[in-house]
Amino acid sequence: MAAARGTAKGRSFEQACFEALEGMAAARGDIAHHVGEERSASGGKLGDVVIELEAAQGECRGRIALEVKDEQLSKNKAWEVLNGSLIERDAAFAILVVASEAKVPSGREPLHEYEGNKMIVTLDKEDLDPRPLELAYRYARCRVLMTGERELEVDAAGVRDASEEALSALREAQTIRGALTGASKNVEHARKTLDAMVARVQASLERVEGLIAAGGS
Repeated sequence: MAAARGTAKGRSFEQACFEALEGMAAARGDIAHHVGEERSASGGKLGDVVIELEAAQGECRGRIALEVKDEQLSKNKAWEVLNGSLIERDAAFAILVVASEAKVPSGREPLHEYEGNKMIVTLDKEDLDPRPLELAYRYARCRVLMTGERELEVDAAGVRDASEEALSALREAQTIRGALTGASKNVEHARKTLDAMVARVQASLERVEGLIAAGGS
């Protein structure tokens, strides 16, 4: 892949992650900022990337903070980092991005929402497939917009069902992705199943986004 070749030529994992997020954000009218070396108002540096929702079109409607790690953190350290990112970057949702399945903190699951404002996702630095990262970002985006606009008249039951469907499909897709790593038989069938699962996730998230947009209008 071109992204993988670019990383091989010297881009850091953090920079590759930011570039992927920058394109995803721009497609939705959001703005991604690479702030890893910038201190927050409180003086900390937690939160490598901040995404300001709908800031390309007007006033920011909420922030997502992403901490990017090419190492495995302990469960407690991961929560310290995520909570710190929320506070230091004035964000409503925090995502920990790790470079492989092996670097997911022990005792935690990727693509599982914790405490209503945290998630862990893998962006495998060997192939930089952006789909899991994009789906986590879109899910977080929906959550932030829903939280920040409490007066929206949305179909609450529909949003809840679509969100639960998206998370369930996300986890199934990640399980299949992991199985593909060591698979030697039926790989093509597994890949087609994975693609179908990802399409299911995208459809669920599009449903949530549509419900939020309808509520706003």
